[in-house]
Amino acid sequence: MELQQAFTKICFCTQRQTFLVSFLDNVGMFDVIEIDQNGNLLWFLPGQPEQYGYPVGMQLLENNNILLIDAAYHNALEINRNGTIVWQWGEWRQPAVDNRHLSSPRSIRQLDDGARLISDSCNHRILTISSDQDISQVAPATHDLCDPMYADQLGNGNYLICDT
Repeated sequence: MELQQAFTKICFCTQRQTFLVSFLDNVGMFDVIEIDQNGNLLWFLPGQPEQYGYPVGMQLLENNNILLIDAAYHNALEINRNGTIVWQWGEWRQPAVDNRHLSSPRSIRQLDDGARLISDSCNHRILTISSDQDISQVAPATHDLCDPMYADQLGNGNYLICDT
């Protein structure tokens, strides 16, 4: 694999100081890799267009799985290191506004209690999905969201929301 020919789209630092990188490869698919700080390849997941199209957000979990948010296919995934989907939210390639669907989501974070926090950009909302699959919406106190691109929960329980 020649990374100099790849077009890097996103890069996230993990809790173990490695990097998850999504890039467009030379055959037009988005591959995902994990590299260390010296650029050594630790893990490679070739593009799987039947599962994901455009991963724009990722998080390495404690169980070594990866949370991935897909803006093109409108879903959120937890995949294991073999690329098998072990959790999914949203209907594949079916954007909609109800709570079971996403529309161009941009970020996903697993919170300390195991819930998943999703910035659902084109639906103008932040969703929290509990480990029991209960859905709630995080709303700012003063105004509606436009296109939330990132959300995370701060140590004091408040939310950081980056909206455009």
